[in-house]
Amino acid sequence: MTLEERVAYLENVREIEQLKYRYARCCDGGYDLAGFRSIFVPDGTWSANGYGEFRGHEEICHFFQELSQSVVNVLHYATSPHITIAEDGRTATGTFYLHCLARFRRQQDRSLVDFVVIMGVYTDTFVKTEAGWRFQSITVNVTHTNRLDTQPETTSM
Repeated sequence: MTLEERVAYLENVREIEQLKYRYARCCDGGYDLAGFRSIFVPDGTWSANGYGEFRGHEEICHFFQELSQSVVNVLHYATSPHITIAEDGRTATGTFYLHCLARFRRQQDRSLVDFVVIMGVYTDTFVKTEAGWRFQSITVNVTHTNRLDTQPETTSM
């Protein structure tokens, strides 16, 4: 690889990492629906075991809008990226570890909030558009979900 090719590769990897962090901020910032539309291609998918599969901006945003009704606070940590850029430089795959801290309102008693730790692995596909890298798909393999505590709902974390 030439120096220019290596630099382009590193720039692509870094842009994809930043895209993943934008996804986390969309989730953690109250499920920013406009943000989700800006990071997925129009026919993109989001899926996770235990949550379902959603295709296209409308379905993805509807899912996150519904989820936001139960989530009080959430923090997503996407770590240990492993990104592979295809030879054509137009598509890529990536895996990230997920460590998520969340506070969910209980369905049966909305005055109670469960503090939950979720762990798993993201397997993502990316496509390079005129606007930069975008998600073609996000697939979450949730491996652990543990409730650590339950408290009455408050506005602080």
